[in-house]
Amino acid sequence: MPRTTHFAPTPGRLHSSRLGSTPVISVTALAGVPAFVRHAFGEKIVQRAKQAALLDIEAIEDQDCFIPHVTMTSFVDAVAKFSGEQDFGLMLAPHLTITNYGCWAEYVLAAPTLGAAIERAIATIGFHTRGDVLSIAVTNNRTVSSGAGASLGAGAASLTSTVSVPGGALRVSR
Repeated sequence: MPRTTHFAPTPGRLHSSRLGSTPVISVTALAGVPAFVRHAFGEKIVQRAKQAALLDIEAIEDQDCFIPHVTMTSFVDAVAKFSGEQDFGLMLAPHLTITNYGCWAEYVLAAPTLGAAIERAIATIGFHTRGDVLSIAVTNNRTVSSGAGASLGAGAASLTSTVSVPGGALRVSR
């Protein structure tokens, strides 16, 4: 019987897992991504990206489990490399939704207000990922800043995005 390469910890057990301090993320973050890649670039790109990630993501994308951040980024980076689409993440982003994130998303989205939903996400991010940090600050009652980032190891890319919204701006860092 093949040994699995994923696990489903509770946030309290994440720090004592056999992966030590390895940043992990719920595989639901990639739910539907292999199908999107197949539609956009073809089967060959999907297979090459799964091989680069050393994991058949399609076999577990609907499971309640965690994978190392590096597995997710390896898959996404491989798609960008093999497809020649340097902006693959930007191409994919409009098709991603928090509703794919299972019961954690259900809890966050059930909040009565946007502010309460953000507070729930910050307080419970450990149910979705370990290694990311969310924070929020309101400045002059107009600007909202939010940051998220995983410690992906030496040489990992960091992404910061600022979006202007009526009455302020939203800043997301990864």
